[in-house]
Amino acid sequence: MALMTTPSPDISNAKSLQEQIKVLLDNYSMLRKELQFMLQNLSIKNFDSTTAKKLSSSGIDDYLDADKNLIADRVAGTLNTAIAKVQNSTGTVSFVEDGIMIHDFSNETESTEAIKLTSAGILIAYKKDIDGNWIWRTAVTGISISADAIATGTLSAININGVNITGSTMYVQNDDGSSTKIDGSGITRIFSVPIFTDMPSNTNVLDDFETGQLANTRIDLPNCIAGTGSLQGNKTPDITIISTEKYAGSYCLRLSNPTPEGGILVYDPTHNKYVFNSRGELKCQFLNYRPTKDSTFSFKYKLPTIAPLTTVKIYVDDLDYPEVPTNVISLGASTNWQTFELLLTGNHTYQIYLIILANDSGDAGEYQELTQTTPIYIDDMIYELGVNESVITGYEEGTKPYNDFTYIRKDEILTGTTQKQITLPDYFRGLNFDVLISPRETYAAPTLLSINNKVPSFTVSGENTKFIYTVILNN
Repeated sequence: MALMTTPSPDISNAKSLQEQIKVLLDNYSMLRKELQFMLQNLSIKNFDSTTAKKLSSSGIDDYLDADKNLIADRVAGTLNTAIAKVQNSTGTVSFVEDGIMIHDFSNETESTEAIKLTSAGILIAYKKDIDGNWIWRTAVTGISISADAIATGTLSAININGVNITGSTMYVQNDDGSSTKIDGSGITRIFSVPIFTDMPSNTNVLDDFETGQLANTRIDLPNCIAGTGSLQGNKTPDITIISTEKYAGSYCLRLSNPTPEGGILVYDPTHNKYVFNSRGELKCQFLNYRPTKDSTFSFKYKLPTIAPLTTVKIYVDDLDYPEVPTNVISLGASTNWQTFELLLTGNHTYQIYLIILANDSGDAGEYQELTQTTPIYIDDMIYELGVNESVITGYEEGTKPYNDFTYIRKDEILTGTTQKQITLPDYFRGLNFDVLISPRETYAAPTLLSINNKVPSFTVSGENTKFIYTVILNN
């Protein structure tokens, strides 16, 4: 039998153990085939002297043990080096019919640990059964890794399917930075809830009318009305954005009451009689605003003339405290731009509107039939500068019993058209929760505008409604 001359394998360029083994096996493929043929069909004792001399002279007998297995630590030192990186010990490689066997002793019978490699995967055993058969405890295939036991410091997985999980304590990490502990005493939330502090930001809430579009302003157009005589809403509100008059920029807001209409007989309950009335009124309402801190509401205005028997007033209602009287401020005539300022209390919701009213009434011949309108120009409305933002300034450590059904129910009433912020118990701070709203009696439910788990609170809007709210944890 002729033996091939196989060059020594070069594994210097192989980057990993798998690549080194592949280089070795590829370079010794022809030698392996010849050895397998000899091992399966021949016995060393049947070699003739010529063949024996060839084996001896080629050094092949140095690679075989008494059982005709290829010895790893004799393959020019290279295969032994690669396998040592895996086993951290010398071993023996056997080429079997369906793959490759690696075991710790030169004789598989005496071996106590083994690895079997086939085209389907890898099997690993560390002992045999009473009949001498390997007990494969770990299998690695292209589909999965299966093992009787896995020891690891950290196990990362998307899904874990199982029946029993044994341990003294289990922890589950929550999105809000807390964790859930499950042990013999029950389920507990271990939290490090952030402590939020309001800090001024670079965000300003203002209206400079520079878009030139009413729809882009803070004017509550649906609640702006105009009327004449004894009627309200019978005229289209005269609210426009113009470029001919402005304090700064390109545009400003122009408001004007409709031309008064007179000669209308209306009942005067104070004097229990009917009188003649001449009236033209405009109400311009702005969107409600809730400042994040004590702030100065201001705007620039120019009021060139005020028609006879006409007033121009700003009305400010604190919707959180309806028992507080409406703050009414009159504006005086001025051909130059003036500044209006009013202090707003932080975290109070304000409704602000402006009314231009031309009005006179009396017996026939005792009242003036008004015919003039009063325009006012407004620019650079500032609701709040440096809006506060909640910034994490620390963490509160502690534990709380877990109850996914923790909730509170409470009746609330909204009077008029308003927004209301409802503050919740501090228990809910930093937690993820939902708010369910149900109307009471025949009222319509308000609209849930926002949920804030930093305060914690939620904001609703509605008109003359009663409702119940329920808060449910969802983390």
